[in-house]
Amino acid sequence: MNALLAGPIVRRAEPGRICIWVATADSVTVRAEVYRFDSTNELESLAAADGQAIRLGPGLVVHLVEISGDDPFPVDELLAYDVRFGGPNGDESLGDLGLTSGPGSIVYQGLPLPTFFIRADLPALNM
Repeated sequence: MNALLAGPIVRRAEPGRICIWVATADSVTVRAEVYRFDSTNELESLAAADGQAIRLGPGLVVHLVEISGDDPFPVDELLAYDVRFGGPNGDESLGDLGLTSGPGSIVYQGLPLPTFFIRADLPALNM
């Protein structure tokens, strides 16, 4: 998919929900998943959700994925997320788009996916 215009951006992160925003040029399905690192640093899925989309122009579709789990998300712990884009050619993840390695990476070195924290002692991250 060469239609990713902006993002993904974590727009809100709190124990009850995480909101991820992306903008695309085409109408695609967007699904995001949140992970925690287990005791062996392997990714463990916590929750996933499909996004809602609004077309703002002929080449601009904004997607918001609001993820909530059965249990609150952990605080003061490194969490990771991935975004999948579904289109006519099938699903593609951030890694498939070259965003998890190489010169276009949005990932901190040594980590497999983009990461964030939910801090217990601060108000919710809301950008």
